[in-house]
Parts: sequence; structure tokens; C-alpha cells
Amino acid sequence: MPTYAVLGATGNTGTAIIQLLLSSPDAHVHAFCRNREKLARVLPEAITSPRVQIFEGSIHDVPLLASCLRNCRAAFLVTSTNDNVPGFRVGQDMATSVLVALKEEKKKTLGQPSSIPKLILLSSATIDDVLSRNTPYLLRRVLLWSASHVYADLRATERLLRAAHEDSGITSIFIKPGALSVDRQRGHGLSFTEESSPLSYLDLAAGMIEAADDAEGSYDMRNVGVVNVGGGRAAFPRGLPSPATMLPVTLLALELLLLSSAAAANPGAAKHQCRDFLIPVSVTAPYYDINLSINTDWDLLDYIINSTRRDSQQTFKPIGGNHSESTNYTIGATFCAPANAGNASGTVLLLTAGTMVDRSYWDPVFKGSEKYSFVQHALDEGYSVFSYDRLGTGRSTRPDPISHAQAAPQVEILTTLTKLLQQPNSPYTSGTAVHRVVHVGHSFGAFLVLAAQAATSQPSPSGGSGLGDAVVLTGYSGLYNWLSLFTGGSQVRIAAQADPKKWSGLPRGYVVPADLYSASYGGFKTPYFDREVAEWLYETQQPIALGDLVTAGTLTIDLENIKVPVQVVQGRYDLTACGGFCDGLLDNVAATFPNSPRVDVDASFDGGHLLNFHFDGKRSFQAITDFVGQVVK
Repeated sequence: MPTYAVLGATGNTGTAIIQLLLSSPDAHVHAFCRNREKLARVLPEAITSPRVQIFEGSIHDVPLLASCLRNCRAAFLVTSTNDNVPGFRVGQDMATSVLVALKEEKKKTLGQPSSIPKLILLSSATIDDVLSRNTPYLLRRVLLWSASHVYADLRATERLLRAAHEDSGITSIFIKPGALSVDRQRGHGLSFTEESSPLSYLDLAAGMIEAADDAEGSYDMRNVGVVNVGGGRAAFPRGLPSPATMLPVTLLALELLLLSSAAAANPGAAKHQCRDFLIPVSVTAPYYDINLSINTDWDLLDYIINSTRRDSQQTFKPIGGNHSESTNYTIGATFCAPANAGNASGTVLLLTAGTMVDRSYWDPVFKGSEKYSFVQHALDEGYSVFSYDRLGTGRSTRPDPISHAQAAPQVEILTTLTKLLQQPNSPYTSGTAVHRVVHVGHSFGAFLVLAAQAATSQPSPSGGSGLGDAVVLTGYSGLYNWLSLFTGGSQVRIAAQADPKKWSGLPRGYVVPADLYSASYGGFKTPYFDREVAEWLYETQQPIALGDLVTAGTLTIDLENIKVPVQVVQGRYDLTACGGFCDGLLDNVAATFPNSPRVDVDASFDGGHLLNFHFDGKRSFQAITDFVGQVVK
């Protein structure tokens, strides 16, 4: 007769778990709660059933918790709150007390595996990039901000439990649902890649019990979503209009939520409106045949050595021929404009990010992030902004990372997106008239911008020469001498193996830096940044597709075809672009654009390659919009 501990027995999830366990004739329950009377009100059968033992007390009472957990098959950690209170740490406190209790119990029982219950943590899909990848980009931003303290507590709790597994062998499962509703049980499934919203608490509870009872350990130490099966999604709470009749109200409510949340995070943001899109694009481009097989991290190490040795230009030739191919992709994107169309300049800044990041590079979301947001700065200056996830990142299609995530299709996608913005009555500008397009590219994105601009000979719709009306390049020096520092210093590992909780479904050609420090090595320069910002960027990093790296050098960029104003904005201590010190290295950059009517070069900003996330990032933002205001009329 298995026994289960439910820690947080009076909440919606806790009561649902107890209800389902009591429907099984042989299950026993240890219900842990702060208030026995409340449990009696919300679930009377928990008081009357002889199969339920109640433990009333504080989560800091370690001896009481130890008694509650003793001889249990699994313990459900389902304490939660709807209040986003600074310093909230109920999850951490509960986990800390539980781990202390279990470690003491392990000593008493000589570490017998059967004596230690499996821990099932109620977490959230919102903090998981894989499970939340279909959540609208702006909505997820609002959710992350509006419950920032709760999510910070969840992340810290997960770290505690993962560390306990490494240190003491205590096993956890991380259940991550989306939106929840009080509704009947309809049928559920478990998934490593999907979640369903809304989901009933009873279906969530059934999924948690299934994961706990899995004898094979299939879900151990994994992030697990719960999906609806068979009976459709959970219903809206009783008393609300039907989904069909409430759709306009829902959209209005979401709009107000977006605006009010953004206003609270950044008072200037209340003036602005954003829409996110999933844009279908059809691309015809040359795809290169790459002779590169990645099965283990040893293969990656071999790739790093071969591509960075001093004679690699002669000895490392992984690219064979190429072939033209037409392929359909979906690109995640966001268009933002000042709410008052009269304040908009008619110019849109089209932002292309580099490797390891998605479009959030331009508009991050964390406490105090507004000063690192180029998007918010540009909107405040009266410019509309279009940002997108490059192929293989964010909400865009993740194709094969070697055969299809390559530089040439990235250029074609950028060209296609630009033309979509420029067409009259574009469906991707939310009704905002776009008269001019300025491309802003960072790092790898800067090379994509130059390739797209140089390859387009016909005038832009505004009369400019080429694809857009001006080009801004950041993380760019025009020199390739130090790319090996980035490749070697990042010490990349196979993403699916390095971080299976995020990337378990990705092919092996998607890679991530080995740890926080290797990820920060090529991007940051002490003392010009906040280390918590670097930690946030590491937590939200995107895997790199090896095909992008290998084919970057195949781009044909004739800089003589760049006939629009160019600005180069550079962190003074950029490792990738300048070998760590840019003074004197950019003196000849202007001469590489002989047909541009104006070339401005500014490397006075204290920072590294990821300049946006340094203290001087805000000053670089102002330099960019000042330049655009001068050259694009």
C-alpha cells in the first residue's frame, strides 16, 4: 500500500492530488498543511478518511516534515501563491527543509534507496523555453514580469533540488504546466516538449501521480509538461461568457494587461504597442554540403581544435559543394510602434541579432531590464521596431543545424522580412505606415545585414540604394582575426546533452557554451557590467547551429555595393571583433565602404562584444538613434 506526502495540501493542486489518491483503494496520504481547519473546509474527506494522516505545522519544522515524509513513495511539493511579493521564497524554504529532513533520514536508514521518496515539484512552463515556445512572445514577457518573484523562487528551488541529486542522490521530477483551471478531469498525457493551456487541476494531479509512479524512472530529473488528451481543453471558469463571445473582450483584456504591465516595468513603455507574429517565409538559397559529424562532445572538441589551429585555412575544409533548395520556414517576430501614430517617424529599425541569443537580446525582461532595452529606447525616440528570431532560435523553425541552418538562407530570410515590411498595408506592421527601413545588426547579424544590403541592387521603396536606407553595425570591426578566440573560449557542448531539461529534443549540431563563464568570456568585460545580467543572459541563451558558424565565411559581401549611410558602434573591449581592445583597429573601417555617403565609427563605449548588456549600452543606444535621425529624413 503506497503512501504519498502532499506538501501544500490545501491548495488547488494539493486537494486535487488527494482526491485522486483517495479514489485508488490502496493509496495512503500524508497531508501537510499549515491549517487543519482550512483543509477540512476545502476537502472534508481528507479529515474523515482513515487513509489520510494530517501533519499540521510550519514548513520550517524539520522534524515534523521528516515524520510526514517517512515511508512515502513520493512527495508532492505543491506550495504556491498568486501574490508576486519581493523576497518570496516559500518554494526554497520548503525544499531546504525537505532536503534537510531527507538527508537526516538517509543517515538513519543507512541510505537505503527505498527509504527516500521521490520529490515531485510543481513548477511552471513559463520559465521553460521549450515548453513555452508556443506561448505568444509578448504574453510570456508579461507573465515573466508580473510574477517575477514567484518565478525567481521556482528557479532557485529547482537549482536546490538538482544540486541535491548531484550531492545526495535525491531524485526529483519537475512538473511544468501552463495555465490551470478548476474543471473536471478530461484526460492527460505527459510530454517533454509540450504543455496544454488551460489544463484542469485534476488532470495536472493525474499527471503528477503518473510521473511519481513510473517504475522506469523515465521522468526523473526531467522537465515534464502535462497535455490535454481525449476530451479537449479545460473549460473557462463557470460564469464567464463562452470563448466565442468573449474573444473581443479577451483581446482587449490582453492589450490592457500588456500595456499596464509594461508601464509598471518602464513608465515610458505605456506609450507603445507591440504585436508578435509567426511569419511563414519561403526561401530559395544555396545550401552547402558540410562534411561534419557530431555525435559526442569529443567530436565537438575535435571540431574546435581543427577550426582554430593556426593553419586551419589550409587544413580544415569541411565544406564540399552546394545546391540550391527551396524551403519553407516559420519566423517568430515582433513589431512595436509608438501608440500615437502622430509621434512615429515613419522609420522602422529592423533588428538582427547574433549567435547565442534570440530577439530578446534587443528587449530583455528581468528586474531593471528597461535600461538594457534598445527596443524601448528606440520607441521613446519615435521609431518603430521590428525584431525577429533568426532561423534556429527562439520561436522560429529549428531546422537541421548543419545542413539547413546556414548563413545563405539567413540572408534570404532577412531580405524577405524587409520586403514584407516595405510592402503597402503590410500585415506585419499593425497598421503603421513604414516609409524607411534601417537595418541594425549585431555580430553574426551584422554580416547578414551587410550581405543582404550588398546583394540588393534595386532601389528601396523609399528611393534608397539597396534593401534599406541605412545600416548600423554593432559587434563588428570588419576583421576576422580573432574569431578563433570566440570558438575556442566558448568550449561548446552538445546542447541536448549539456542541458537536457531545455534542449533534449534538439539534434546534436545545436551547441551551447560549457558553462556561465565560457558563455561570458567572449561577451563581457569587467568592471563594466552587472554579473546578474550575465547570469540572466546565460539562463536564456539560445543554442548555436554549427551550420551558421561553418558557412559564415561563405557569404559574398561586396562592400562597394553598400551605398547607404553606415554606422559602426563598438564596445572598446570587444574580444571577438577586436581581440579584446579596439583602440586603433577601426581607423580604416570607413575606407572599406568607399561608396557610402557617410560612415561613422565609434568605439568609445566601455564594454565587450555584448555591448547592450553593459552599463554603457544606453549611451550606445542614443548614438544609434542620433545617427539615424541625422541620415534618414
